[in-house]
Amino acid sequence: MAGQTNTVPYSRNMDPTYENFGAQRPHCGENNIFNRASDLQTFQPIGFRTVNCQACDCQFNINNDSVNAAHQMLLTASYGFVERKQYMQCVLSVAQAYEIFFGHFLYIQLVYRAFANDDSRDPRCLKSPEGAALQAPTTSHVRSHATPFSQARR
Repeated sequence: MAGQTNTVPYSRNMDPTYENFGAQRPHCGENNIFNRASDLQTFQPIGFRTVNCQACDCQFNINNDSVNAAHQMLLTASYGFVERKQYMQCVLSVAQAYEIFFGHFLYIQLVYRAFANDDSRDPRCLKSPEGAALQAPTTSHVRSHATPFSQARR
């Protein structure tokens, strides 16, 4: 058996969604559904990953994950709900997609837009509404003032 390599096969039929990654095992043909949170433990796009079949426990590789934004993946999944006449699930998926999209939009507008108007691009340059530079919170001002308890100990 010298010269033979034991290669791990790739899944041919994959179905990536926002929540799950579906893949068919090449040898036994079993459809596997891997939850991104509990099974794969990542929400990042999967370029390559070796997993075990949920039916026969044999290893196989998965890849070709979708790199779309979360709201795009939810909108894409809603087409399948319409085809299967799951209209309530479709409406919920579209509403969740809009929620994620506008949440991301507000995050960009409220957090990153403040840096776009500043020439230095340094987070420490943020100003308070009064114009004073924001300082990191410290407890030094608390230690410098005497309290009734500390005066009683002296």
